[in-house]
Amino acid sequence: MLFVKKLLVTNCCAIAIMSRSRILLATPITSYGVLRDAAMHSDCFMAWDKRAEFVRLYNDTMGKLTWGNGTYHRMEDDGRVNSLIR
Repeated sequence: MLFVKKLLVTNCCAIAIMSRSRILLATPITSYGVLRDAAMHSDCFMAWDKRAEFVRLYNDTMGKLTWGNGTYHRMEDDGRVNSLIR
């Protein structure tokens, strides 16, 4: 999880993401426009009914990319993204 130093707007609940909030930063997966370049509270992500589908879609898209250093990104069920060697 990341710690942020400024106020961010979130679409996951009515609580603003504040400094030192535990958040998941979303990636630009267009099927989830509400999350595009946005953030979500970790607790909201864990309770989200579309979490498993989002993780699968992330891994099916971003996980297929191999970066210049030979690594790829894999999202775990809890939203953590690991950089792994192919």
